[in-house]
Amino acid sequence: MSLPVYNTSPAPYAGRIEIGYRLKTAVAFRLGWQLYAKHPFLWSFYTLGVVLMVAGPMFIPLLPVNVLVSLTFSAIGLTGFWVGAHAASSGNAVKINDLLQPTGDFGQVVAGHVVSTLGIALGLALILPGIFLISALRFVLPFVFLEKIPFWPAMGLSIKTVRKTLPGWLGFDLLCLLILVAGFALAGVGVLVALPWVMLSRYATYRQVFYPQG
Repeated sequence: MSLPVYNTSPAPYAGRIEIGYRLKTAVAFRLGWQLYAKHPFLWSFYTLGVVLMVAGPMFIPLLPVNVLVSLTFSAIGLTGFWVGAHAASSGNAVKINDLLQPTGDFGQVVAGHVVSTLGIALGLALILPGIFLISALRFVLPFVFLEKIPFWPAMGLSIKTVRKTLPGWLGFDLLCLLILVAGFALAGVGVLVALPWVMLSRYATYRQVFYPQG
């Protein structure tokens, strides 16, 4: 089924949020696993590349340049998961080079990712606000990159989405954390399966809310 066309206006998304939605955690993880199982080697290989891209700059003893470079690579890598999941869910082929060749205003994506990450880091110092920020900023990247919505409206929409059913999102995030911990526990190798599964499941929740008939 073709996806609805929202153009770049935040209004239709805000309308979807107001209508209301049900977060189906089990369905999201099942869809995420199905998306992974279609291209397991591609997703695991891509995850390895993302981990190396993000971790590599941190070995450069030049603060804060290494952190900003790492965050930029992180934006590129995380956006690739959203792009690939969006393509696969739309019935299109997923290729590794498509994940690494973003289109659109990527400056907005990087800026949004950097600001979101720094905001989360600041919020963590306050514990409870930090937990809310981690959950509430989950959809900034797809709004900016997939839907071409400017960063600030995208942040507002993401917060509004999560605030609607915050306990459900926190429960989903806890399960994601447990999956990632289990992946790291398996000599770190399990993260090559756990991370893409979690990211694809996060996409599945985005689809539940904004593309419920897709």
